[in-house]
Order: sequence, then structure tokens, then C-alpha cells
Amino acid sequence: WTINVTEGAEWLRANKSMGKAGSDIELTITATENEAQSERSGSVTITADEAKATITLRQSAADAPPAAFIELTESEFDVKVEGAEVVIPFTTNYAWSAEVIEGEEWLTVVTPNGINGESSATVKADLNYNPEIRTGKVKITANEASAEVVITQQPLVNRYAINGQIKEFGSIGAAMVDG
Repeated sequence: WTINVTEGAEWLRANKSMGKAGSDIELTITATENEAQSERSGSVTITADEAKATITLRQSAADAPPAAFIELTESEFDVKVEGAEVVIPFTTNYAWSAEVIEGEEWLTVVTPNGINGESSATVKADLNYNPEIRTGKVKITANEASAEVVITQQPLVNRYAINGQIKEFGSIGAAMVDG
């Protein structure tokens, strides 16, 4: 008798390939790990003179990795004219990164990446010297998932800034110009 892997030889192995007539055999067929995302099948054929028997084997697909997600606690933040650090809390199941995608001239990511689980990204907003509200966006990415956070900052209205300090009109302030 003979034993041949007739389909799936790249991942199936039989512990015996031939033997004598009249002897009992214990056949072990070993399969390597299926790393593909689909089921696969193979076959082993046992032949003894004119008799043939075929054993078909099926191996299930590899477990697909879980889909990535980002769950934001909040997706919009308001910042005072003076500027501040904004802590953006969220939960994700993959390592993550954060980047400013709108407002790069006044927003800076303080914590640009982290690990999975409950986490937070910190973004620093500079003082707003402009008389208009400004809006920026931060994008958090974890594997194929992403989420955007909007940061809105109040304008410098009826006030002025000297050396980074906000003053109301009618107050006294001084600044050194050219030494």
C-alpha cells in the first residue's frame, strides 16, 4: 500500500508513505497553521493494489483580527482666547496616532501616539490674537479606524494682548518695543 497527499501537499503531511500488506497501520496527518482568511481543503489517497480510498480534510480560516474602533468621549471642544491644553479622551483597540489636520498654525499635538485601551491625546492651542473665532481639527487614527475632533477658539474681542497677557480695553498695560 501507498499513501499520497493528492491535494494540499504544501500544508498537509502524512507520517507514512508505504507499507506491507497484512499489517495494521496508524496514520497521522498533520496540517500547518492556516494563516489565510479563507477555509482550505486537501486530500490523502491510500492505494493497495486495485483498491483506493481518499480522505478529504478541511481546515477553517484563520481568525480575522478584530475591526478597529475609536470611541470618542467628546468630539468638540471650546478653548478660551488665552489658549490651553485640550485633553481628548477616547477608547480604542489598536495603537493610535493623532495629528492636526486643520489649524496647524495654532494647534500642536502634545501626545502624538499611544497604545490601545482607554487613552487620551493632548493638543495645545496658542493664544488667539485674531478678532475672529477660529476652528481647527485633530484626526485620531488606530489601524483603519479614524475619528475627527473639532476645536473652536474664542476671538480676541474688546481686549488686547501684551506679552501674552489678555487685557480689557480701559485697563492700563505696557509693552517694551525695540528694547
